[in-house]
Amino acid sequence: MRAMKVLAIETSCDETGIALLEATGGLRAPRFRVLESLVASQIKIHAPFGGVVPNLAKREHLKNLPVLFEKLRKKYPSLAPDLITVTVGPGLKHE
Repeated sequence: MRAMKVLAIETSCDETGIALLEATGGLRAPRFRVLESLVASQIKIHAPFGGVVPNLAKREHLKNLPVLFEKLRKKYPSLAPDLITVTVGPGLKHE
């Protein structure tokens, strides 16, 4: 069985994260290796408010995801993940 490339995207709160993993071993003996992990912090943006502001966090995720993805593509120009995973709750409620 060949190794699978997994693109993981995390946006559950105030950090925008993207990672590229290599998965081997199948379902019986799964093994994961992090090839790249990138994070865009929002700490300074939310600090004046004393906590995370959901609508502000959402806007920052929309701004940060393309930037992080482009950094990943520059390092891995032939990036073609076998699987894409994304955060699905719990997290911030966006209205």
